[in-house]
Amino acid sequence: MLEPVLSVGLMVALSGLPVALPPPLCRGRVVGQYDPKLDGTPSKRAIAEIQAAYDALCPKQDCGRGQIYENPTMGMNAATWVSGLGQGNMTQVRIVYSKQFLNALSDSFGPGASFGVLAHEVGHHMTAALGMRTPGENNWNEELRADFMAGCALGRAGRTPEELENALRALASVATASHPSFSQRVPVVRKGFEDCRKQANAASRVKPPFGLGELLGEASTDGCWRYWYRLMEDQSHVGPVAAPRRRTRGFGDEASCEAHRKRMTDARTRVTEACVCE
Repeated sequence: MLEPVLSVGLMVALSGLPVALPPPLCRGRVVGQYDPKLDGTPSKRAIAEIQAAYDALCPKQDCGRGQIYENPTMGMNAATWVSGLGQGNMTQVRIVYSKQFLNALSDSFGPGASFGVLAHEVGHHMTAALGMRTPGENNWNEELRADFMAGCALGRAGRTPEELENALRALASVATASHPSFSQRVPVVRKGFEDCRKQANAASRVKPPFGLGELLGEASTDGCWRYWYRLMEDQSHVGPVAAPRRRTRGFGDEASCEAHRKRMTDARTRVTEACVCE
């Protein structure tokens, strides 16, 4: 039995959900081949990315229970089954993907691609738990809501604009007749990213400094120029998605900020974003 690893009242398990589930949302062409008897333990990367999406979209941990499985019969696809619409903490979800599908997304489109697709699946859980669906509505409305949630997860998790673009290309590659056209989806994902990224950045500015960053002077405010970064050590331990995103102290001008950023990048202690005046 796999130990529970997801927070938010969620768990990864190998037992089936104790309720009958409706047809899956976010279904592709090969869901009909899905054999639940072959559900297996998800990869560490999939768990980390799903967890990061839940941490971003359900910080109060009141969204219900979720299960994630890896299953080769899914083909190049992922699907989400949801039960308990509008029931908040009683809502249950089942996300199933194939390993070859996630690997292909990462290999083809780069960092952020598989996270964006999995966050879209988590988005279906959020819209169900929050009661955002109405009976008989066009399925495309639900897909666009999940797209907004995927963009929001990317923004709140501190993913870079480059990773957003990778996720957008990945989402475009898996479009099916059950989804709106990509021209409709792009602005929705971008809006979710921008809105939630601004909220996350604003929240970080009002938090008091603490921990190692304070001791190193990272949290001082002698200027508006800063950059966001992830420590290489964190990435080696928990991977690029789960590694916490940190912000430097303020620099008086862009040149000083960039010089500091370049030293840290050249020393390979950090994976950095560009300096911005905030």
